[in-house]
Amino acid sequence: MSPNDLVDPRVRDRILLDNIDNNIIDPRLLEFFNKIISTAFWLFLVILLFIIIYFALKYITGGKKGAEEIHSRFIPIIIAVILIFFAFTIPIIVKGFFKTFFGEE
Repeated sequence: MSPNDLVDPRVRDRILLDNIDNNIIDPRLLEFFNKIISTAFWLFLVILLFIIIYFALKYITGGKKGAEEIHSRFIPIIIAVILIFFAFTIPIIVKGFFKTFFGEE
């Protein structure tokens, strides 16, 4: 005999439904973390913009040595841009998916 057998199934189902309806995490806390992550994202984009400007100036003024250095760092910069883009857009896509198909936010 399991503990679930001791509880009336209607009561057990009602308890489970009550737990689903309650917010586990305070929405204000979620909003706070959302603001932090959004701010960090924009900060990383600004830093990345300055890095790209720095490398562009180094490429223009550095001659052959500067061009070789920029070519060696070009792939990691592109990978960083792609990762930052996907890190921000994938949660938005997932949220849109659930909102569209399940009607929830």
